Amino acid sequence: STSTITGGTLQFGDGSSTNITTNGFYVNSPSTLPSISINNTAGLGTLVKLYSNITVMGNIIIDVGATLNNSYDDGAHTFDIFDIYNISLSGNWMNSGTFAYWNSHTVTFNGGSAQLIGGNSSTEFNRLTINNSLGGVTLQFPQSVDSVLTLSNGLVYTDAVNLLIMNPNSSVGAVSNSSFVYGPVEKDG
Repeated sequence: STSTITGGTLQFGDGSSTNITTNGFYVNSPSTLPSISINNTAGLGTLVKLYSNITVMGNIIIDVGATLNNSYDDGAHTFDIFDIYNISLSGNWMNSGTFAYWNSHTVTFNGGSAQLIGGNSSTEFNRLTINNSLGGVTLQFPQSVDSVLTLSNGLVYTDAVNLLIMNPNSSVGAVSNSSFVYGPVEKDG
């Protein structure tokens, strides 16, 4: 049977749920998840790896010293392209730790209200999709795109300090009069 989660926070590394092994925690959920908080309270470098595409109806918070990895790699098998997973997010992305990605993942912001990309660390997204027409997405820290920025619906708000940086070999997949970057963008390379 399928369960529906309607709120709360799925918390990793709260001081008692530290990494069991050096491989960290694995998330494999076909269900919609609440907010996810990856803490480093115990100072052990909490690691969370995805083992499926995930949909998060709240926030993703990555604490200083913590890591969210979009790939499943337990060290026991050969890593391949099928071990890379996407994230769909309705809330805010607050990264003060590390987001480690492999190849062709996509992080999609599809909230029903204004969303933030912030924290104290810049996130390097491989593919970033904006699909939020009800408030858009505001950068609170410089963020970068390695491959493709897709602007399906809604604005991305930047300023002179909180830039959207398009890394070398990156491109924009789609824009329209109702979906674009409202503010400065830096193109490297």
